[in-house]
Amino acid sequence: MKRKGYSLIEVIVALSLLSILVLAMLPVLGSTSRQLAELEELRLQNQFLRNLITCVNKKAPIQTDTGSLRPVEDLEDGDIRMIRYRDTVYEIHATTDHNGLYWYEIRREGMQDAIRLLRTE
Repeated sequence: MKRKGYSLIEVIVALSLLSILVLAMLPVLGSTSRQLAELEELRLQNQFLRNLITCVNKKAPIQTDTGSLRPVEDLEDGDIRMIRYRDTVYEIHATTDHNGLYWYEIRREGMQDAIRLLRTE
C-alpha cells in the first residue's frame, strides 16, 4: 500500500535536522558578510589611492572626508601633507633624492613602503 504523507515523528526529526544545519551555518554566514564588508572597505581605499595618485600627478583637487583639497599645492621639499579618508591617514612627502630628482612619496601613516611619483615643476 502507498503512503500518502509523513508521520509526525518524521516531520519533527526532519525539522530538527534542518534547524541544526541552519544553526551550524550561522557563524559561516556571519563571517562571510564581515569579509564582504572588509573587501568593500579595501576596494574603497584602493580606489581613493588611485584617485590620489592621479590628483598628485595632475596637481588636481581630490575629495576627502573633510572636503576638497589640492594634495600637493604649496608643498615644498621636506614638507609632509596628511590626508584622511575613511579612518585611514595618507602622508604625502615632498623629497629630493641623492641624484637631485624631486619626488612625491605617498604612503599610509606609519608605513615604510611608499609610492614614488616624480615631481614636475
